[in-house]
Amino acid sequence: MYIVAQIKTENMSNKLIQNYAQALFENAVAGRAQEQALEQINLINQVISKDEEIYKFINSPVTPYKDKTNLIDILVKKIKAIPIVERFLRLLILNSHSHNLIKIVQAYENLLKQSKDIKTVSILSSAPLPDEEKNYFQTYLEKKLNKKLDIIFNLDKSLIKGVVIQYDSIVMDYSALGALERIKKTIKDAKVFEE
Repeated sequence: MYIVAQIKTENMSNKLIQNYAQALFENAVAGRAQEQALEQINLINQVISKDEEIYKFINSPVTPYKDKTNLIDILVKKIKAIPIVERFLRLLILNSHSHNLIKIVQAYENLLKQSKDIKTVSILSSAPLPDEEKNYFQTYLEKKLNKKLDIIFNLDKSLIKGVVIQYDSIVMDYSALGALERIKKTIKDAKVFEE
């Protein structure tokens, strides 16, 4: 029963995050400020999440609303935030949802990419890739998928050698670790060593 309640809570939280991101995105579209809104909420998110004291202050239920809005006023003035972003942040504070800001920023960024028909692709490699290889992957995958791509390169030393490419629900594993796993599965499935 606890697991079902936890899943429902997660689904409600994800829906809430999507709703906030969608509302901000629609307001930004109406104000023709989609990129500017992303840049500003991302900057404010970085300030809040990188400073432990600010993070605790803004997300604490015991911090008075007025004090939280004063902090938002300071941040908004410092970055010269557009009114859409200022109202959005005040709404988050009012509804005690500022702890969701990082996920809202990610959801907003995804909405912006979707609106521009940009697909996000993740490439894991065992070592940093040289720029020429990164450019090759960018060109090759954009041609293959017939879309503009935002490629995120990450390291995973457990891959041993090679890369793993992920987008949507597709995983293309060209790593040594993946090859070893496939060999292991083939042997297991063939029951080669069974007596």
